[in-house]
Amino acid sequence: MSAMIEQGVVIAGGLGTRLKEFLPNLPKCLNRVGGFTLIEQTCKVFSESGIKRLHLLLGHLSEAVISEVPALGSKYNLDITFSVEQNLLGTGGSLLSSVHLLDEQFLLTYGDLYLDVDLKYLCTRFENSGYDYAQLIHPTNHMHDSDLVKIDSDSNIVGYSLKPRKTEDQFRNRANSGVYVFKKEIFSKFSSQDIKVDLDREILPSLISEGKRGLAIRNLGYVRDVGTIERISKVESDIRSGLTKSRRKPAIFLDRDGTINVSRGYISRPEQIELYEDIPSAIRKFNELGYWVIVITNQPVIARGEASFSDIETIHARIDNILGDSGAYIDDYFVCPHHPEAGFLGEVRELKIRCKCRKPGAKLIENSLNVFPINLEDSFFVGDSQVDFQAATSMGISFRLIDRNSDRSRKSITWTDAVESINSLEKLLSS
Repeated sequence: MSAMIEQGVVIAGGLGTRLKEFLPNLPKCLNRVGGFTLIEQTCKVFSESGIKRLHLLLGHLSEAVISEVPALGSKYNLDITFSVEQNLLGTGGSLLSSVHLLDEQFLLTYGDLYLDVDLKYLCTRFENSGYDYAQLIHPTNHMHDSDLVKIDSDSNIVGYSLKPRKTEDQFRNRANSGVYVFKKEIFSKFSSQDIKVDLDREILPSLISEGKRGLAIRNLGYVRDVGTIERISKVESDIRSGLTKSRRKPAIFLDRDGTINVSRGYISRPEQIELYEDIPSAIRKFNELGYWVIVITNQPVIARGEASFSDIETIHARIDNILGDSGAYIDDYFVCPHHPEAGFLGEVRELKIRCKCRKPGAKLIENSLNVFPINLEDSFFVGDSQVDFQAATSMGISFRLIDRNSDRSRKSITWTDAVESINSLEKLLSS
């Protein structure tokens, strides 16, 4: 049995180019967000997550950070050490140059992140898992300038989609959050000398190509890059509204075909996807209000043999990319692949069953509760059919019917154009 993870590492040696005018004489990790410096917020989160020792990888303006170490160590009961790079080595190079100082397993993050998340679940899932490393992933509202993580159905990391991407490339919105746990041994092949290399863009892809096992774990807390003034303002707003502290949030459950995208019978190809024009702004508003946005969809095309699971994933990547153009995202999709009636040419017979996940069954909603900490009492289900209504009401979820053929409903679907608070949402959606 492996030892518990007790050491954290923070990479905080960058030049802070994006914030140079905002913080001309301070490193990014000493930027104050929500009343605390980023490094103090990280110390607080690490300490609460069971970390006892913290190693800082410093560089630019390191003296300012070092002067804070005694007070931070005392306040958060952390044994804090540090290394200072003499040359700019990049995120990977700074780690490799100090890896000999680290535990056999360690937690790592970046100094320009605002964290409000319990990282014990990340460490617990990694310990004794057989994986070489794990990283938190989450959807992002700036998908097209983010590095994305490609995973399989078992959350194994199979590759990365690095920015900049070609506009025709379609990937699911699963962004690298910048929080990891590593086994130190996986870095043994790399030189510990002063080499300039990027952790995310060079080291991690090379580990996967060599057969190392990476596990993607959904971030259920609050992790945000505050590398620009706009992102700092957004985090400050979220802190004031309490969104950073929220662990059990309400959800907006959405039907797919006919609710968020134009219904064209059985959709089996991504080019058939056309979102209603008001959907991106609606979903973006739900993201901003702190709701989980979860799609619950019957997809009998899989059982009928008209589309594979991989095809459905590609269709959802198409939706993610359209939403990404508007700064919106869906947290997850829960799909029923079954169909109760047999006799179709090319059908997948093992999926021709009567199941509990096909709406009006509520099994998909139940499955979402096993993944996300959802407050059902304040949640909504928005759909366009009787089976959506039955699935929602069987779980005690407030339901709103969207009928795209009704002038009245077309007006009500523009909900988020006027939503100013969570309290106003129910009034706006009610008929």
